[in-house]
Amino acid sequence: SEKGNKSERQIILTIGKKEAQVFGQIKINDVAPKIVNNRTMLPARFVAEALGARVEWNEDKQLVTIIGENEKDEKVTIFITIGGETAEVNGEKIKPEYPAFIENDRTYTPLRFISEKLGGTVDWNEDTREIIITK
Repeated sequence: SEKGNKSERQIILTIGKKEAQVFGQIKINDVAPKIVNNRTMLPARFVAEALGARVEWNEDKQLVTIIGENEKDEKVTIFITIGGETAEVNGEKIKPEYPAFIENDRTYTPLRFISEKLGGTVDWNEDTREIIITK
């Protein structure tokens, strides 16, 4: 079943641009998504909150906690440690494509990893350098 207009179900981010479309609305992110080692990295908060999740940062532990729901409306808790080789999703250790890092006081996390765990489908448009997350 088609849930109305497709753009109302999509988050569209462009590499190097702070402006994004979030479910048909234009939103300005404080930093632009960037590509590192062929992986799109972005501060977790922007996409996670758009997907209905809550994001917490623990400075002492260098830990990002994301609490949301997956496509089956099940609770999902993601722990990502800066520079860590593995992340934890509902207690299970999983290796993201690229470790989280900090740059200019912003915590960059793997976009696809977080989006998919929060029930989104991620597509990449090479020509427009856009990441399209559909929920």
